Formats: sequence, C-alpha cells, structure tokens
Amino acid sequence: MDTIKRPDPFPTPYSRMCFWYYRGETSKEPRVAIITSAGRCGVFSLHVFNKDQHSVILVTGAHHKDDPFLAKHPTHVSESGCWDYLPHQDCRLPEVQEPELTDTDHGIPSGAGSRAFKNKK
Repeated sequence: MDTIKRPDPFPTPYSRMCFWYYRGETSKEPRVAIITSAGRCGVFSLHVFNKDQHSVILVTGAHHKDDPFLAKHPTHVSESGCWDYLPHQDCRLPEVQEPELTDTDHGIPSGAGSRAFKNKK
C-alpha cells in the first residue's frame, strides 16, 4: 500500500526562530525563541529568551498556535505554551515576488535622484 505524504501543516521557519507565547496567551507579548528541535507537524523544542534577563528557558512539545491539537488539550498549552512565525516568515504563505525594474532611462534609475544625471534641454 502506498502512503500519501501530506505537507507539513506548520513547516519549520527557515530562520529556525519563532515567537513563543507563555501558556498560549496570544493576547500578551510573545518572547523570541530559537528552535532547537523540530518534530512532526510543527511540534518544537525551544530555547526561549526571557525578557530583560540573561537566561533562557527550555520548552518542549510546543505546538503552533493554530494547531487543532491545542483546542483538544488545554492542559498541554498551559504547560508548553505555543509558538508562531516571526513577521514575514510564515512558510505556509506563498512567497511575495518583487516587481521587476524596467530600464526607462537607459541605465539611469528613475526618481528624484536621477534628475542630476539627465541631459538638460
């Protein structure tokens, strides 16, 4: 029997960093964390940086904040918290393509700074 490989619903961020919410309280300010181990379906072990301190805490079994597992297991989220992507690093979203620049002034970029380089008529 062939097994169907489904895409990971919460892929690991490329930077190996994320936000972590204490007790899953997403209304509060998140802490920055380094992903030290990534399991299946976005379950991470994290080193979480404490705010205004020179120490880190180790968190294991943290699920993504949108993972349906957390709704079914409220005790787990209160023990391990939850994580979220840093801004502009959500791997689930399509990559934004930058618009291509066109050469309208024969190598001179358009805009306010290009006036000095244009020929005066």
